Amino acid sequence: MVVYAHLEVFLTNFEMLVIRYKEFEKINCMCNNGKLNIHDKEIHVRLLTYLDIILVQLRAMCIENKNLKNNFTLQNILIELGEEGLAGEVDKMLDEPFLFLPWEEGGKRTENMSIKSSIKFLSDKFICHYDYFDKYKDFDPSRAGLIEVKLRNPYEKVNLDYIINKIIAIVEQGLSLHREKRVPSKNLSCPSPGPKDV
Repeated sequence: MVVYAHLEVFLTNFEMLVIRYKEFEKINCMCNNGKLNIHDKEIHVRLLTYLDIILVQLRAMCIENKNLKNNFTLQNILIELGEEGLAGEVDKMLDEPFLFLPWEEGGKRTENMSIKSSIKFLSDKFICHYDYFDKYKDFDPSRAGLIEVKLRNPYEKVNLDYIINKIIAIVEQGLSLHREKRVPSKNLSCPSPGPKDV
């Protein structure tokens, strides 16, 4: 069955995501409680480097074209495991409102952004590609900054911690349901993000 090869690749990538998130969270917590200075260039670069790779991984693991069935997305893995409901839970979380934009851009009202559109926007326009923008007309750099700050903010209800922990919970649930169905598996375990404070 193809699912085991896909699952093994997915879990390897997922484990890297969780490890990177733990490192990001350590630095972010230390910046938020004053142990590190976010304005120190080296600290800021380390923080944003982890954030960038986490966003790229989230983009690759959860936000791909649904018609590309061979991608190792979380949703495709869950569907292969017979857990279409959990795949729908991932999509439901990604469709949650994230950034509310109460102003106009180019003469028309901007739309609010979901978690999915925010991650896709940052990864596609500012990490994986550098799209052209007119600094005097476009709102894109400011929008990117707002998304980045909101993802890092521990006081926001919907932030990076919320997204990662929701995905971890869905993966854990999918794997436990998979084990309950007594389908043979190698080492189907989900790494946990660990403590929030250093």
